[in-house]
Amino acid sequence: MGRDQLPEPKPRCLRRQVGRSLKRLRLSRGYSLKAVADDLGYSTTAISFWERGMRPLSIDQLCHLASYFRIAVVDLFDVTVDTANAAPCCILKPDAAPPSRTDHTESSP
Repeated sequence: MGRDQLPEPKPRCLRRQVGRSLKRLRLSRGYSLKAVADDLGYSTTAISFWERGMRPLSIDQLCHLASYFRIAVVDLFDVTVDTANAAPCCILKPDAAPPSRTDHTESSP
């Protein structure tokens, strides 16, 4: 692999990255697992599996989650690549703060 080429991320690594992002977003906003599951119409088991990187998400599910947290889908893949060491997979930014967005609930007029 040339120095200018980025390593191809592994699917399991991507699932863990998205899971960490989901959990960080959920906890930073004070949402319980049950509340997110109920709001989105998924089971708590599904949300838990996604947060732990144990199950892949479909594009539709990624879009649904990004919309719920009011972020871009790409923000779920909060990654940097260690090109100096040619890391075999993407590396989650350490202690990256979740994006600051407004709460997902609409205020009443």
